[in-house]
Amino acid sequence: MGHFEFEMPSKLAPAKLFAWYTDFSPQDAGINKQYGDGSLIARDIRKTDDGHIICEQRMRIGRSEVPAQYRITLHPENLTYEAEMEIGNLVSQKRLYEFRQREGGSLIHVKIDYTPKAGIVKLLNALGLYKRIDRRMSRGTMGSYIKAAEAELD
Repeated sequence: MGHFEFEMPSKLAPAKLFAWYTDFSPQDAGINKQYGDGSLIARDIRKTDDGHIICEQRMRIGRSEVPAQYRITLHPENLTYEAEMEIGNLVSQKRLYEFRQREGGSLIHVKIDYTPKAGIVKLLNALGLYKRIDRRMSRGTMGSYIKAAEAELD
């Protein structure tokens, strides 16, 4: 088990970015391809009766295609959301995304608790490499969505 955090800036106001960013949809794969690395191949969305959003998706990690499921709980009253993530048989994660005000826009602060499941992820974690790899991939994906939001809303 491990923990890491990182931040992503945007020139959009926190409430505006939160509303756009948390509008999860199947079109997110196209946005990721247009503005990012195309690592999100496909995404299906369903909402549960108790107010959660379930994202079933396929992701490209390196040369592999990996299924993933996210269970998202939105907290619009304080511009946060939680994501419980199962990324194939590789890793389980719990994330908290906080959309904060900063001069000239907003900052998304992300807290990640993770549990490696696959041997390769356990090895990368033991070598101190997993956090670096995940942080880089997460920042790339988030950066693509922030670019798309800014292009659409700014």
